[in-house]
Amino acid sequence: MEYVFICAFGCILGSFFNVLIYRIPKGISIITPRSFCQNCQKTLKFYELIPLFSYIFLKGTCKDCKSKIGFGQFLVELFGGSMSFVCYYLFGLVGIFYLLFFLCFLSLAFIDYLYFEIPDNLNLTLFLLANLCGFYFLKQEPSFLLSGLALIGLAEVLRFFGSATLKKEIMGEGDVLVFGSIGATFGLQEGMLGIFLASIFALFYLLFYKHSKIPFVPFLFLGTFSQFLVKYFLV
Repeated sequence: MEYVFICAFGCILGSFFNVLIYRIPKGISIITPRSFCQNCQKTLKFYELIPLFSYIFLKGTCKDCKSKIGFGQFLVELFGGSMSFVCYYLFGLVGIFYLLFFLCFLSLAFIDYLYFEIPDNLNLTLFLLANLCGFYFLKQEPSFLLSGLALIGLAEVLRFFGSATLKKEIMGEGDVLVFGSIGATFGLQEGMLGIFLASIFALFYLLFYKHSKIPFVPFLFLGTFSQFLVKYFLV
């Protein structure tokens, strides 16, 4: 029964991070007004705000204007519920640090994908959560701070030489801090593995879609999360 409550809590957190994904890039307060339809602006009733179930029962549309609700909102809530189960199963209550880290990371990934921007406040929150994760889960490696700084340095080097070679900026300042968050959370070796996987995913994306510009944070999230799954479930 406890896992049901844990998953419900994770879904609620996912719903909150959906609010951040929509409101932060638009400069809307995350506290007021109450949740509303993004199309008709109607304030949502309580039964329209139940994570996962509201999306399913309303068939992914607004009850009033019938506009479609982005499937990404459902995915974030589903990820929150699933990840809360995984984190509690692996780490107990302190697993909430990993849960918050990955939800914050996923939110940054969505915002970067949708708007090609990385909000400073959310990025700094991710870095803080990363250091809390490093403090709790890398106790035998007190160098988690150094790992974060090392990957920030690596990102700056890649940014400098890549931009000089291609004559255009290949990475933003926000991406650099995300590198640091990955290093602080997982340490240098695992952090570099996550970034390597992210680069592979990004390369395949470029080969298939041939875009001249891509948001990198979604790939950093995929690479880091893949590394996490490999570490705890496949090794």
